[in-house]
Amino acid sequence: MPRLALLLGLLTLLTACADLGSPTYLPNRPREPRPGAAAPAAPATPPGVSQTVNLGVGQTLDLTLDSNPTTGYRWFLAQPPDPAVVLVETHAFVRDRETAGQVGAGGREIFTVRGVSPGFTEMVLEYHRPWERERGKPPAKVHRITLRVR
Repeated sequence: MPRLALLLGLLTLLTACADLGSPTYLPNRPREPRPGAAAPAAPATPPGVSQTVNLGVGQTLDLTLDSNPTTGYRWFLAQPPDPAVVLVETHAFVRDRETAGQVGAGGREIFTVRGVSPGFTEMVLEYHRPWERERGKPPAKVHRITLRVR
């Protein structure tokens, strides 16, 4: 009888920890190519380092940042870009293929932005746990990107 109770307890714990997805993220699915010219992905830049990226009107950019939401950390837009210059079209989490299915495995968060009209705007992203940020704890990482649309 104690073994049955232990087995049921472990099963309940595993069910509670199951990855049921999050409404904040888009489903993990292959990305369809978009019509029109696409800008190259932003060059890999360590978080906390500012970078400037040029876009044409109508071009898209995938800003990719390492992430591990199983730890509670996620990237948030602390300062969204000016929507008159750039629109954030999607925000998705993609698991690393090499570690898919492993408990605690990370991946990448991808922010897709599209140039709307000529100008400059800044986008600031913070990597933090929502409940810690609400308590005033500073973010673990900050990434700033200046977007120039021509």
